[in-house]
Amino acid sequence: MKLNVFECRPVWLKFLRAVGLLLMMALLPRGVLGADFAVGVAPPHFELRGEPGSVVRDVLLMLNTANEFGDYRVRSADWSMDENGGVTIHGPELLESSCRPWVRIERHKVSLEPLGRRNYRFEIHIPENAAETECRFALLISQALDENVGIDRERSQNSIRMPIAAQIAVIVYVAVGDAQPELTFLSAGLEDGDKGLLPALHLSNRGRAHGRPFGSLEGVDAAGNRHEFIVTPSPILAGSSGRVPLLYDPSLPTERIVPIVPPLELKGDVEYEQGLVPIEARLN
Repeated sequence: MKLNVFECRPVWLKFLRAVGLLLMMALLPRGVLGADFAVGVAPPHFELRGEPGSVVRDVLLMLNTANEFGDYRVRSADWSMDENGGVTIHGPELLESSCRPWVRIERHKVSLEPLGRRNYRFEIHIPENAAETECRFALLISQALDENVGIDRERSQNSIRMPIAAQIAVIVYVAVGDAQPELTFLSAGLEDGDKGLLPALHLSNRGRAHGRPFGSLEGVDAAGNRHEFIVTPSPILAGSSGRVPLLYDPSLPTERIVPIVPPLELKGDVEYEQGLVPIEARLN
């Protein structure tokens, strides 16, 4: 199964609240929202750090937004990301590079009362001989299709429960030691989309942990129009490269958006947690 991951910084709160909602819904098949799978989670992702030989602990908040009991299964899962930000959640089998043997979860089956909530605990036991790297996994929450999961209780005779394979994946990053990202600029281009031409960057990460670009860039097109773009905070995994779309500020009124007349001279700095990536490119 695939989803688009959009991760964010508090600078663009209005934009990011909407994006966070999309992330929550991304794994739900069409027609499931508002049906039987009514679980929410917070936060939508974790960014943690630990030293070799240490135990990293954290808590995921699970919420049942329905007026009936909810039964869920939880497991860890490996995942991978393509250059366009598409995430593939893999099956229970361990990938070759998996760090999931380090992961301990509180339980595999969770029952929530109507409108109830639960703090779900998990741990990462980092081996003493672990190298400076990044452990990445997902906490996969799915609907328990087995009617015997959870506590015994009476159900309404008018309630028909159909098995629905809905899921939510919460991405967890754990940087080990001093593992850091190192982003570099590869290329840029103009892409034609629903809102006309928009620039996109191609960045690589030569570091040992994921990097999350952010900030804004300015451009001047062939007609002399000035444009300001927001860098979407698409994570670039260690040892990989990825596409980073640039968008107009979502609070900008539509009538103030002028179509880009190529070529576009794009300049500015893409920021990330440990540095800057200078951008100066001519986009045809």
